[in-house]
Amino acid sequence: MNMNGNAGHAPMGETMSSARGDSSKRAVGEVDINALRSGLQAFRPPKRYTVIEVVRELFPVLEAKRNEGASFEQLVELLNKNRLEIAAQTLKTQMSIVRRELKVAFVECPSCGTRVKELATSGNSDSGGVKG
Repeated sequence: MNMNGNAGHAPMGETMSSARGDSSKRAVGEVDINALRSGLQAFRPPKRYTVIEVVRELFPVLEAKRNEGASFEQLVELLNKNRLEIAAQTLKTQMSIVRRELKVAFVECPSCGTRVKELATSGNSDSGGVKG
């Protein structure tokens, strides 16, 4: 005896499978799984850079051009022509950040790969910091 009040109806799993077409159970032709796996493992998506990464990489050239008299607007025009969409104020801000970073020693965190400030310790010596 069905107490759920759905007598005469198909079980919900069957109903949902047929409603969505359940392509997960559809048989495919001969597929070389190993070739697919190799292809996926060999695939390297193109590197996507953040604006600050681009500015860090180009900073020496950008700074040299600024020192030669180029305006932020002129630099932005060149960058935009080469598919880096950036506003003049953003470039100015990002260059300021990089300039500040260069004054502080940064290292790459070995576990996560992010850039972190290097701990500056004074008085390091061979005695392990103990003054004798």
